[in-house]
Amino acid sequence: MLEVYRLAFFCTIFYGDVDCAPFPEYIVYPKLLEAREINGQKVLHIKDGLTLTLKKLSVLADSLVFTEKNDGVAIETIMNGTELEENLYQDRGKMAAVSVEEVDDTIQVMGVLNDKLRIAPCL
Repeated sequence: MLEVYRLAFFCTIFYGDVDCAPFPEYIVYPKLLEAREINGQKVLHIKDGLTLTLKKLSVLADSLVFTEKNDGVAIETIMNGTELEENLYQDRGKMAAVSVEEVDDTIQVMGVLNDKLRIAPCL
């Protein structure tokens, strides 16, 4: 019986090491190639070989309830869905969903680029 526990313990450690291996990180400087087209699309160049054609994304209700638990107490906050999705865009072909925020002469991009890549501003 002890052998079964040892095997389970080592399998858990091995799986944890494999599953937690970090992906390589890259620093990119996204560029908005076309600020706005008539149909609301944006073309966003992330790096060579990865350019997104973004369309406005609308998936949230006008208002929604965000619930979080602190020390067993549920706290509900009503949020404005329209405001939350103001900067949300998608590229259905590449299965990307990102938030693009234009600040002064720069852009901040955060979200999912594909099944293996994520993007977030450097802090």
